[in-house]
Amino acid sequence: MRRSILLPLTLLLIWTSCENNEPLPPTDTFTRIYGNAYFEDFKAVDVLQLQDSGFVILGNEARHPYLMQIGKRAAFRWDTYNNSLLLQYTGAIANLHRGDSANFLFFAQKDPLTIHLLSVNGATQEAAVRRVITGNDIDNFEPTVPLHSSNTPDGGVLLLANEAEYDIDNPNENEPLKVWLVKYNANFEKEWSRDYIDVTHAEDKYTNVNTDLLFTGSIEGRYWFNDYYNGFISLVFVDPANGNALNAILPDTTSQIFNFVNHVEGSVFSFAVSEGENTSLIAQLDLDVGFGASVESITRENRFYELISNSKVYSIKVTENGQDYIIFIGNSRSNQIVLFSFDIATNQLIGKRYLGDRYSYTVESVIKTQDGGLMILATTNVIGRFDRITTFKVSEDYVRQLLNL
Repeated sequence: MRRSILLPLTLLLIWTSCENNEPLPPTDTFTRIYGNAYFEDFKAVDVLQLQDSGFVILGNEARHPYLMQIGKRAAFRWDTYNNSLLLQYTGAIANLHRGDSANFLFFAQKDPLTIHLLSVNGATQEAAVRRVITGNDIDNFEPTVPLHSSNTPDGGVLLLANEAEYDIDNPNENEPLKVWLVKYNANFEKEWSRDYIDVTHAEDKYTNVNTDLLFTGSIEGRYWFNDYYNGFISLVFVDPANGNALNAILPDTTSQIFNFVNHVEGSVFSFAVSEGENTSLIAQLDLDVGFGASVESITRENRFYELISNSKVYSIKVTENGQDYIIFIGNSRSNQIVLFSFDIATNQLIGKRYLGDRYSYTVESVIKTQDGGLMILATTNVIGRFDRITTFKVSEDYVRQLLNL
């Protein structure tokens, strides 16, 4: 039974610091783990940085959407714990979006499997329903599960959702599984929606899939999603004007899946791809040349057994001294967070470092910070029983050391 007493999150692990208006020094690196006085789980989802260098974190508390704001050195400011509206929802998804100057927006699920766009006011912590996703958003609307959302270059938002009525026990009795992609403008008004029907119901393709690996992304002139397509979980590129599929990279087998895709520049992208027990890291691939190639042909090098297969891997492009690098951040088999740095020009590994000890950690989101460092958001399992939100703030000096500079 949920307790009605409202208590702010309590810092479980603190490296003593104070909040002030001074800029962070280039060596400022610290870790925080957040929990409360009750035995409840908190799972991190996404993070964004504010103009005052503080951060807003989106998570799920006992499966219910949860927001927390912290200062630039991660001191607690406020949260939405026990919010009566948010308790009606489950499964807040990445990404966290910034509305006007006061509001933060995100998609979440409400029974019976409907999707709502919710907002939380940063000044008052008041939650509200911004939009209900209905048949006007998704043609021939069926109960759906939200998977991922992301910002587009024109200020809009992409929403990825899957039809939820697939019955694995009776695979031949179902309508084809539908994958939905919906494009909204900056005011969250629908511009278009498209469904991509996967008519293959092979049982091994629908089990043991980490839904964190189903995602969206966009650049000017090209949107993409990673989801079921042509019988596999594939990386599909679509027309920003209408969502029509343009081309796709299909895996060679059901054991291969894209963990993450990030735009580098032009038609060049960085990738992380799981293949069985290995995860391949590709710092740069020109997709205008690479389309038509199999996954196997682009992942023959830089395979890392050390990374947990079939788990999320993030990549960040950084520039130091006029030179471009890619940093991959993932989950190691030793339950630590591992960072790999690559020279984009040569696609060669140049550095590696680890974060975390004592507890197990799972990376949930990574952003570059205003001071030249990184904020790595993770979920931590404390003493093997309690999930907690964790922030790893690493400095610009830490990044330079990772790059061997």
